[in-house]
Amino acid sequence: MVFASLFLFCSENREPAQFSKKPLDALIVFNVKITLDRKAYHYTNFGEPPQIAIWLENQERTKYIPVWITHRSAYNDWKGKIECPVALPYWDQRKLTGSGKFEVDSYSGATPLNDSLIVPFMKNLKGRWFYFIEVNTSADYNKTFSYWSENNYPDSEANGQPSLIYRGEIDFDNKSTQPAVLVGRTVQFGTPDSLITDLEGITTANDLIKEISIEFQ
Repeated sequence: MVFASLFLFCSENREPAQFSKKPLDALIVFNVKITLDRKAYHYTNFGEPPQIAIWLENQERTKYIPVWITHRSAYNDWKGKIECPVALPYWDQRKLTGSGKFEVDSYSGATPLNDSLIVPFMKNLKGRWFYFIEVNTSADYNKTFSYWSENNYPDSEANGQPSLIYRGEIDFDNKSTQPAVLVGRTVQFGTPDSLITDLEGITTANDLIKEISIEFQ
């Protein structure tokens, strides 16, 4: 989440409200709501909730703003290993090429333990932006994305089906949104050069997210 700090300077001739009104009016506040399907990850080899990344991109795809990232992916805090590059690789690529330095504490949160995730967000933005959601759960193997690769290499990262990416659009001027739709996936082994739109072989991973909505305040 992104928090805005407001400093008020007082004098004998001016009221603090004159300084605080415009910045507050300029802020856009909305909630991202995601409903998960517990069955889609409960019966994987690990049974753990998915890793999730939510971020915004401008129309030119040159600026990336994090909204919320699960704690493990944000801090690279993985059990028994230093890193897990296949968890949310599409977001990781944006994070590396994004403008400015992202403050991890301001947008990370615990992995959701129930079926609902509500993320509040506050920012001074204008115009139309894309919003993205990347989701991935570990060890959700199937016939296409099995533990052993075609070259008989094991899935050492316990990835299984790769992460899926949803994309929608937000119009901050009119406070309206277009629904997020599934636009592609990454790869099981390594990191992709680009988003893969062919979703053949994706099974239970397609059920991880039941619903995505955005509500303006």
